[in-house]
Amino acid sequence: MSDDHLLGMHVLHQHGLQQHNAFDKSYTFTILEECTPKYLDKKEHEWIQTLKCVAPYGLNAQDPFGIPVVM
Repeated sequence: MSDDHLLGMHVLHQHGLQQHNAFDKSYTFTILEECTPKYLDKKEHEWIQTLKCVAPYGLNAQDPFGIPVVM
């Protein structure tokens, strides 16, 4: 499964929110860390691992580097 639009699909299928602005009304986001575009993939991987955001614990179908969540 691809992570493309996975959170949006979750809102649609699991919560039945189908209005065009349902995503905006359902979620708020917090910036965890600022980084340069050069390190964005690395930082995303680090936060996915830290917060255990890969399925079955989170909404990401896979880690961007293909690494399962380290327990």
